[in-house]
Amino acid sequence: MRFAGIFGIIACVLLAMSGLSSAQEVGLPNNPLTGRQIFMEKGCVKCHSIFGRGGRTGRDFGSSLAHLGPSGIFARMWNHSPEMSSLLKSNQKLPVFTEHEMADFIAFIYFLSYLDEEGDPARGQVVLKEKKCLACHQVGGQGTEVGPSLDKIRSYANPLSLAQRMWQYGLGMSALMTQMKVPRPEFKGTELIDLFAYLRQISNYRTDVFTYLTPGKPRVGEMLFEKKGCLECHRIGNKGKAVGPDITRVELHLGVTQIATLMWKHGPGMWGEMKQTGKELPVFEVNELADLVAYLYYLKFTRQEGDFIGGQRVFIEKRCVQCHAINGVGGNVATDLARSEKTLNYIRITTYMWNHNEQMRALMKKMDFPMPRFSESEMTDLFTYLLGSRKEDEK
Repeated sequence: MRFAGIFGIIACVLLAMSGLSSAQEVGLPNNPLTGRQIFMEKGCVKCHSIFGRGGRTGRDFGSSLAHLGPSGIFARMWNHSPEMSSLLKSNQKLPVFTEHEMADFIAFIYFLSYLDEEGDPARGQVVLKEKKCLACHQVGGQGTEVGPSLDKIRSYANPLSLAQRMWQYGLGMSALMTQMKVPRPEFKGTELIDLFAYLRQISNYRTDVFTYLTPGKPRVGEMLFEKKGCLECHRIGNKGKAVGPDITRVELHLGVTQIATLMWKHGPGMWGEMKQTGKELPVFEVNELADLVAYLYYLKFTRQEGDFIGGQRVFIEKRCVQCHAINGVGGNVATDLARSEKTLNYIRITTYMWNHNEQMRALMKKMDFPMPRFSESEMTDLFTYLLGSRKEDEK
């Protein structure tokens, strides 16, 4: 009865709060690879691997977590914490994180799907033929010399380098293809990665000097997005103009080359709009495209958007309410989460939950109810609800 009564009281309170913002923003990571050091220092590597490199006891984070958003990554960590604890020696405990360490760690795991898989040269050969690249280019002694030779692509260490060159020369390429009545190629899935793998395989060019585009820096990419004039056409949250798509509404948790492929696909529309409005085509130098792509990739990292009322349901159904209160309504065993500094953003909530994981499990065992487990959407909704409740209390 007491549990049902609490449900009713909170439900009524929350109906008045349901119009609150559903996004919780955290800062962009400076360098996505910083979390790799956390992965090592906290001993995660002893049990877990990243794409086959590391321990074998636990799951490979590369294959099991890379496709998930931040909420999903933490949900998996939380759900498997009992099994993790059981594998530790009697004098060991789960690793403890500071808020900065947790942010870097989650950002690193989130980064894993940014990395491109290795291309398939056999499929790349088919792409080369279907896209009619040899109508203008020569590689490995094949093709024509209308455009530059593709042999030197062998000197580029990753396909993003190829994507950057295609963007630089894209406007001229499109005009020439129209003149030659050659269809402009569009790429989907891994086609650009496969093409890159095949071009490097058949190239006659030999060199020991390679051009790398290193993993981009999201914060630098954010500055470039404004500097290159992207906000003149695109919105990011409440910034920019709505000429083109609102980038925050586009799914960009993709491999780096897939994001670059989307840019190439929408190139003609962008170039046409820029020409009409007298804007110059943005040019990317050195590592700038990598930085810009990293920024776009991490937009969903900064904004975990969930359902406030759905989060309230999770809070009650998972029995969080038996120990925690929201604005004085609920349990008094632990912190009132609407009045706590621990709910400033989803990273802080994640850090608090993880560091008190073993303590909470011991208390739940004493109270004779099972540890709650969460899906990715449930965790996102829970974060939304906790932050939204805190904002209401601050009013």
